[in-house]
Amino acid sequence: MRSGYGVTPTPRASALWPVVRASLANLQATITPDAFDASTSTQSFVLAMADATQAMLMPALIRQMETSAPNISMRVLPLTTRDPRELLEAGEVDLAVGYFPAAVAAIALGDMQSGTLDNFTHAQLYRGE
Repeated sequence: MRSGYGVTPTPRASALWPVVRASLANLQATITPDAFDASTSTQSFVLAMADATQAMLMPALIRQMETSAPNISMRVLPLTTRDPRELLEAGEVDLAVGYFPAAVAAIALGDMQSGTLDNFTHAQLYRGE
């Protein structure tokens, strides 16, 4: 109902609100993933990276996972593209590690133009020096 410069709920809306709130909470709980606990997870992840990157990063990552995430499995696929977004979108890989200047520029440009975060994010993991 109109009220001054805004609206106020009708008696019916006020009566329905507890049920609606509970339903929304149930929906939120259903679509929101549980908190990730690496120490108990049994998930399998597919990574894509070039052979040289794999040789540099995987030994330390495996050592860390043996203690922190002993039941997680990983499969590493060779990365043969400079733009892994298609592989990620198709669900073929969960993570791509490498140097992707064109993809990073496209993601940043999309963020600036649309104001959204798109489907991808990126972070610098190390400097190759």
